[in-house]
Amino acid sequence: IQANHVLQENRAATIEEAKASGAMMLFGEKYGDKVRMIQFGKSIELCGGTHVNNTGAIKKFKLQSEGAVAAGIRRIEAIAGDVAEQWIQQELQELDEIRVVLKSNDALKSIKELQQKVNAFQKQIEELQHAQAMQVKAQWKGQIETIGDRRLLFVETSLDPASIKDICFQLKSENNLFGMVV
Repeated sequence: IQANHVLQENRAATIEEAKASGAMMLFGEKYGDKVRMIQFGKSIELCGGTHVNNTGAIKKFKLQSEGAVAAGIRRIEAIAGDVAEQWIQQELQELDEIRVVLKSNDALKSIKELQQKVNAFQKQIEELQHAQAMQVKAQWKGQIETIGDRRLLFVETSLDPASIKDICFQLKSENNLFGMVV
């Protein structure tokens, strides 16, 4: 883009001329006797699409996505020109806002530190939930009732489903319970 290559176009090249020039051609495309050959600097291809008069007219270029569309063929989506410039300005503004919120000029470092803290807090929460579940398990163990030839447990709780399930399985295996209603 910055090299500002001027469009060189041959609208009536023969397919042999195009091959000899090294122009990029897509397999599976059907080309007639005459082809449109486009060149910007060293890049040469056969094309029926629109083109800028020189690469400098593109100004900015931002790749948005890329992926495979067929064997050996990639598709890219991008923005360019004023739209790319607007996108860059929005991203810079958002980065400035992130720096203000984080109270740091090194946003990436601050985010990584926050991720580490979140992971540590998550581990603490899991440990506290486990300890709470063990306390609840001890309480529930004392509430097991014998009805006929069955030992049953009836409780009402606001514990999270994963903890309830864990406690129930433990109590069932430890106390030879047949069923539980929670």
